[in-house]
Amino acid sequence: MVAGGRFVTRNGTPVGELRPIRRHRFVPRATIVDAAARAPRIDADRFRADLDAVINPHING
Repeated sequence: MVAGGRFVTRNGTPVGELRPIRRHRFVPRATIVDAAARAPRIDADRFRADLDAVINPHING
């Protein structure tokens, strides 16, 4: 992308265009509620034990 160009060419023929994708800065409440409703329930104690099994919980630093 020399000099700010945004077209992709093949043998000098434009075949695509590169442009920024707008980031979502806001997630609607309904999307979060839906995701939470579909998520499996997590046993917090078991989850912590699983994490402790693979990560040293006693690291000082």
